[in-house]
Amino acid sequence: MKRFTETQKWDDPWFRKLRPEMKLLWQWILDRCDSAGVIDPDLELASFQIGYEYPMDTLCEFGGRVLALDGGKFFIPKFIQFQYGKLSE
Repeated sequence: MKRFTETQKWDDPWFRKLRPEMKLLWQWILDRCDSAGVIDPDLELASFQIGYEYPMDTLCEFGGRVLALDGGKFFIPKFIQFQYGKLSE
């Protein structure tokens, strides 16, 4: 599946201040979430694929950019608007 990526993220102060392993995890989340911006994160897989051991509470470091849902899933609030623009019925 192809996705749009924000090329200006490297200029964003929020992204710039992330540690390198968190930048990689952010990209991993955006690549692995479903088309609604929801992910059931497998941090064991992310750790294996990225090469950095992520503790279970790592996603909390992203603050309001990743919201916890029931059942251990997470939602990326800005994902749908960025990928698809305004949705219609």
